[in-house]
Amino acid sequence: MIFAPILYPITAERMGAFLFVAILFLYILVDQASMYLLCKVVKYYYKSFIVKAEFKVK
Repeated sequence: MIFAPILYPITAERMGAFLFVAILFLYILVDQASMYLLCKVVKYYYKSFIVKAEFKVK
């Protein structure tokens, strides 16, 4: 049993570190996705706003 020393002592510190890394990774992924969506939405509204402003000027 080579894996027994690795699997058996699952201490609170290891669980905490693993959870911390997993949550950090998920947070970074969600942050990237939300920033991407936010940029798309802002660009869309920005373009529509410019088009409306140009029509008002004309």
